[in-house]
Amino acid sequence: FKLASYLTFASISFIFLGNVDTILLGILLPDASAVGIYRSAFVLVSSLAGLLSFNKVLLPIFVSVKKSHLENAFNRTFRYSMMIIIPSAAGLIALGNYFILLIYGQEYISATVPLHFLALFMIVAVQSDLFTNLFLIKEKTRDYLFLMLAVLVINIILNFVLIKYLLTFSTSAAIAGAAIATLLSWL
Repeated sequence: FKLASYLTFASISFIFLGNVDTILLGILLPDASAVGIYRSAFVLVSSLAGLLSFNKVLLPIFVSVKKSHLENAFNRTFRYSMMIIIPSAAGLIALGNYFILLIYGQEYISATVPLHFLALFMIVAVQSDLFTNLFLIKEKTRDYLFLMLAVLVINIILNFVLIKYLLTFSTSAAIAGAAIATLLSWL
C-alpha cells in the first residue's frame, strides 16, 4: 500500500510538473496564443525525448541484473544514451527553426527561442528517466516522491518569477523564461 501511494502521488506530481509552465503562462500572459507557441516547442522536445529514451525497455533488464552489476549496467546505459541524446539536442538547436516550420508552419516560428532552451531539457529528461528507473529498482519510491515534490516547488517558483519578470520585456521573453525555468528546475 505504501509503494502504491508513493507512486500515485509521484505520478500526480509528475503530471502537474509537466503542465505547470503552461498553466502559469496561461495565467500570467495576456495573449493566449503565446501558450500555444510555447506548447508547440515543448511537445516537439518531449516527443523526441520520449522517442530517444529507452527507460521502458531497460526497466525489465535493470530488474533482472544482480545488485552487484546494477551500477555497471546503469553507467553503461547512461553513457550510451548520452551518446545519442546530446547530438540530437545539438541538432535540434541547430535545425529547430526548420522543424518548427515543417511541423507547425510560419505562424509558430517564434517557438524557436524556447525550443533552444527546451532542447537542452531533452538531455535532462532522458537522464531523469534513467534515474527514475534506478529509484524504482532500488525500491526508493519515497525518496523519488520527495524529489519530485522538490522539483515541482522549484519549478513553480522559477516559472512564476521568470515569466513575471521577463514579461516586462516582451511576451517572447516570458515564453523563453518558462523554458529556462523548466530546464533549471529539472537540473
